[in-house]
Amino acid sequence: MERLNAVRRYGRRTDKKLWNKKLIIAFVAATLVLVIGLIIPTKIAYANQDKQNERLYKTIEIKQGDSLWSIAKENYTEECNSMNDYIYLIKKCNSLYVDELTAGCYLVVPYYSAN
Repeated sequence: MERLNAVRRYGRRTDKKLWNKKLIIAFVAATLVLVIGLIIPTKIAYANQDKQNERLYKTIEIKQGDSLWSIAKENYTEECNSMNDYIYLIKKCNSLYVDELTAGCYLVVPYYSAN
């Protein structure tokens, strides 16, 4: 009888150890799935961001008869929402508060690079 009880106890210990191992494996697997699920979408997002055009700046000399509109028309790209937004950006880059330009002066004009 004692031997039978010892076998039962030993069997329970083995079952408990096996259950603990399965629980640990399940926890590790769930953790790996969670980590991989968080890393892959992040890498995809960064890959898409690399395709965006970068804003650069160039300096142009203002000629007689130039206006903000004519300069913006020559340098406008679709990255700006509208021509008015682009003119506002040119004014902001040059700290301009009025639309008047002086011939012979220089103007910083933003543009977007094509990657």
